[in-house]
Amino acid sequence: MAGSFVTGDLDKFLSTDDFATSATFHALGTSASTTISGIFTDATKEVNQLTGAFEDKNPEFLTKTSDVSTGSHVSYIYISSVKYYVRSYNHDGTGMTTMVLSKEANHG
Repeated sequence: MAGSFVTGDLDKFLSTDDFATSATFHALGTSASTTISGIFTDATKEVNQLTGAFEDKNPEFLTKTSDVSTGSHVSYIYISSVKYYVRSYNHDGTGMTTMVLSKEANHG
């Protein structure tokens, strides 16, 4: 499996003693919630280098793929008591997934 050499180090990388934060993940269609750890990046504005215009960047949460494998685009996550809806899952092939988040439920 691609990236299997790093899977043993993922828990160290996502330690809440360092950079990671805990979050409560709710996959729609399941009755249970799961506490997961990951790297949270809040919403920001970035400058487009070609046009000079500001662009919104959605909040993101980087976590282990195995922790969110049951999720769908109607799942949600609580980070620091704030509810975010999952817009998309971007699996990188190394056992990590970036969830692109939104505070809005209707993100079509």
